[in-house]
Amino acid sequence: MVSETTPLQRPIDYEDEEFSWFGRLMIRIGSSKRLLWGLGLIIGLPIVCFLLVFLPSLAPPSADIPDLIKVGRLPVYLHPLIPPKDPKVAHYGTTNDNYNDPESPIKNVPNFEKWSLLDKDTKLFRRHFRKLETAASQRPAKRLILIGDVHGSLYELQKLLKHVRYDGGRYDHVVLLGDFLAKGKNSLGVLEYAIQNRIDCILGNHEWEVLKRYVQYHGLPSLGFNESKNEVSATEQYDLDEHMRIAKRLMPEHIDYISRCPLIKELGPVPRMTNKKQTKYASIPANGVAVHGGLVWSVEDLQDQDPEAVLTMRNLLPPDYTIPTENRHEMVDGKKSKPWTRFWTRRQHEVVANASVDAFVAGTKVYYGHDAKRGVTFREFSTGLDSGCVYGAQLSAEIIWSEVVSTKSEHRIVYRRMFTQVNC
Repeated sequence: MVSETTPLQRPIDYEDEEFSWFGRLMIRIGSSKRLLWGLGLIIGLPIVCFLLVFLPSLAPPSADIPDLIKVGRLPVYLHPLIPPKDPKVAHYGTTNDNYNDPESPIKNVPNFEKWSLLDKDTKLFRRHFRKLETAASQRPAKRLILIGDVHGSLYELQKLLKHVRYDGGRYDHVVLLGDFLAKGKNSLGVLEYAIQNRIDCILGNHEWEVLKRYVQYHGLPSLGFNESKNEVSATEQYDLDEHMRIAKRLMPEHIDYISRCPLIKELGPVPRMTNKKQTKYASIPANGVAVHGGLVWSVEDLQDQDPEAVLTMRNLLPPDYTIPTENRHEMVDGKKSKPWTRFWTRRQHEVVANASVDAFVAGTKVYYGHDAKRGVTFREFSTGLDSGCVYGAQLSAEIIWSEVVSTKSEHRIVYRRMFTQVNC
């Protein structure tokens, strides 16, 4: 029996007018596995080469992070200054520059360019210098400028330094009190500006978070602080958050700068004020220390302070108020936590009371940031300088210098300070 079934024909055997030449070509391509593999290789190989060879070269090269510095020291000392006799010369006139803002709360800053350095050959200087116990590597500076949390606010940082007439590091020394990265619009711009303009720093919790992500991104060993009994390591895994985005863009020179920011920086003698209005100077200066968060009053040695606490603390927990917390509202058994500065002040009053009569300095005064909600806060042994610039408030600075005061009976050297800020 002969089958009437017609053999199946391939579509290409039909000369159907509904298929254009392009349609027939697509059908032939779809039926040819060899041709598809060939096209895949032609298109895929360049993409693979781009991903494996060219794209990695676009990422910044990695840099090893050394052990971070637990306690550092200023590379400068405040050299005693002699103010001009003419008050008009000692101060600037009305500012007239691109940053001039009639609503700015900044005060008139003395014209330190006209202030001269006390001659090193004088008895007054030699006597004072012996008490300073400066290191051979420390160079003279006219003033120390401490700046609160910048948080990527490059324009505002430039605005503040323009107003105070920062001389680029010739006789001025600027220290950023941590958190100069993250939150704001131009973190890398602030970093570049700090490097180019010889601006010093201490480590903030945001810089610490960036370093931890940098370690993860580049597969580096964990972080830690040198000369520390309570080492801190960074072993967590992080997603692509703001800190990671910053970390992925860091160049070796950026890492070198951040890794040289100590957790705690000793400042030398600084003035202390004995009244709330900050108008009455104590007869003896205090030892100055810069940190980002704070210090625990019951820990005597700076090297023994816990790094996480120094970076993040705002309050201390009851009942002993020796355990730090970042949460201002945290409670224990119904009792509220309290600002760490309150207990620090009490402890330093005890230190001063037990100081010898001829002591050159007495007590330790801490300059810190990290607490924008409390804002600028002045106490006899602490000054908070985070005034919430990144939230549209102000960027604040404390200017400190050493000055020769002359009377009919004597010449003496005193430490002076000035607070100033600009609108953000």
